[in-house]
Amino acid sequence: IVAVIDGMAANGGNANIQEKGCNILRRLAAYHLEIKLTIVESDGVDAVLNNMMTHSANEAVISEACSALSVLCVDKQTRTFIIQQGGVLLLENAMEIHIGSNLIQENALDALCLLSSDADSEILLTSNII
Repeated sequence: IVAVIDGMAANGGNANIQEKGCNILRRLAAYHLEIKLTIVESDGVDAVLNNMMTHSANEAVISEACSALSVLCVDKQTRTFIIQQGGVLLLENAMEIHIGSNLIQENALDALCLLSSDADSEILLTSNII
């Protein structure tokens, strides 16, 4: 996990590596809580959010990043962290840029649904969710 995240950080400008990195993190985290927590503790959320900023126009990267965020919404603390780091704004931005992509719309909405499930109303207000 650390090797994947470090590889993503070292190759931030390479969209293919970022897409594959998000895909790997999503697949690893999909079924095991312990692995999700390890990814979160290893700055995996930061790696995904950085991808969304750096590669906002790349449909493949954004699709994988949105899916990865959904899987990494493992607990309230992580969801709050994602919101505070601008995750909601990045998801909204992805939806606006890729308005014609049903896959990104679906993946981003999944992540937004999970992020807003138990967040404090003040955090949701400052993130323009409500």
